[in-house]
Amino acid sequence: MTDGGRFYNTRQVALLLGVSAATVRSWLKEFGGYFKPKRVRGLYQFSEEDVIILHRIRTLLKEELYTLEGAKRQLGREIESLIGEDSLKAGIRAIREELSTLKETFSSEVRAVRSELAVSREAAASKFIATIPREEIKQRKLRKVNRYRKLVNTIFPGRKPKK
Repeated sequence: MTDGGRFYNTRQVALLLGVSAATVRSWLKEFGGYFKPKRVRGLYQFSEEDVIILHRIRTLLKEELYTLEGAKRQLGREIESLIGEDSLKAGIRAIREELSTLKETFSSEVRAVRSELAVSREAAASKFIATIPREEIKQRKLRKVNRYRKLVNTIFPGRKPKK
């Protein structure tokens, strides 16, 4: 169904089918998996396909005297026969193939991004180290050594750390 097709509200569908609007709403709750009306400002808008399915539900319940469960099973069988199991299986296969292709593409893109990140990290680190003068690096190391010596002196007073 195209989006530009005709839509009917609940009351119009009820008039077309010769049932009450409450019945249409209850069928929507019971058989909602077989059709999905649009919601516009809180109101249901049924497409022509929805009306055809509702007409079949009405026929099953009112004329052929099916129970709700029996009508659900019969409607499911009719829809499956319309779709056809072969086309359904082919559709599932196509979806699986597309998903595996997407997975492979995604995995290769993730690997590429990870390698780019690794290269950029190395470049940033080398650039950062290159900007620090050697004398400052020596001072940082000396500060670490002095902190270590202070720690040893607080734990073991009077003892000198090994060189």
